[in-house]
Amino acid sequence: MGIGLHVDKNSQLTAYEQLREQIIFLISTGELPIGAEMPSVRGLARRLGVSLNTVSKVYSGLASGGWLVERPGSHHRVIERREQAGLIFSGRSLDQLIDHTIGLALQNGYSLQQLTDHLRNRLLEQPPDHLLVAEPESGLGEIMRQEIRERVGFAPETCSLARLQRSPSLRIGALVIAPGYIAENLCASAADRTRIVAVHYSPLKAALDAISDLVSPSMIGLVSVSPAGLKTVAGTVAPLLKSCHTIHLFLMTKADTSSNGFTLRRFSASEYKPRNILKTADPVPSAAAIPEMEEIREAVSVSDLCCMDILMLDSVASGVIAHPHSVRYRLLSEESLVRIEEAARTVRKRDSTA
Repeated sequence: MGIGLHVDKNSQLTAYEQLREQIIFLISTGELPIGAEMPSVRGLARRLGVSLNTVSKVYSGLASGGWLVERPGSHHRVIERREQAGLIFSGRSLDQLIDHTIGLALQNGYSLQQLTDHLRNRLLEQPPDHLLVAEPESGLGEIMRQEIRERVGFAPETCSLARLQRSPSLRIGALVIAPGYIAENLCASAADRTRIVAVHYSPLKAALDAISDLVSPSMIGLVSVSPAGLKTVAGTVAPLLKSCHTIHLFLMTKADTSSNGFTLRRFSASEYKPRNILKTADPVPSAAAIPEMEEIREAVSVSDLCCMDILMLDSVASGVIAHPHSVRYRLLSEESLVRIEEAARTVRKRDSTA
């Protein structure tokens, strides 16, 4: 490439300084346009009568300063000016920035597939900027979301475990919160372990103590938005029921996530048979999505719950149902909530300083 570069060995400026400033000037004036290929280190050194090391240092310095880019196995090329390690894209939208990046990649000989693969990998390596709950079941995810909102002040995003496994791109920028028994299945690499907060469920001590204190025959009600949660809690309290107590399960379905509207139906734990969440390719459906369960449920009203001697409520139900003898049972353990709180603080700090 015939570009006007000269080196005066009698000048007070070193050959390095002369060559560096001349290249910057030629780029600034447009004589070296964006995408222009620079002479090889050996060729330019031979033509100007300077050492290979001098030309190599000039090219390296200009690449670090954002004037040139080097593609392995090829010559250096001129790129759009960088300043303080940040591209100057004043007033451009995100779409314009993406278009510019695509154009620059193609200009430098990279394919769109290479750009896609490298961009996805680089994004996955970036520090997380938001929380994402990997829900084993939609109802459990809703409860986790509510409890996290109460602790950290904002609700995280949620995603089914199956969808997260199918679409790794959903993990870009996410600090994933997942139950400990499935967290390991999300670790495709060692780096993933730093982006996953494994949580554990809370023991039902308050609810179990309340049942143990019952003396006379009693009716015990359980209300939850999670079919899996109802079945687990029912199985846990069963040994305490003896022959004098009866347990009644109610599945709550929120009518609108932005309001307190909901419906209640009687629930039969024996009819709920969830698929293996670690093997199925489809997300576990909520109870409301299982037609055969809908047929056997009887709709009830909140007033029907008044006859319950104890009413156990999950964290979502406790916010909308009032009962004189209610016991709230939390899903997430206190230790897990503390870890989530620390993680949320880190994410928010990063976001505020970005």
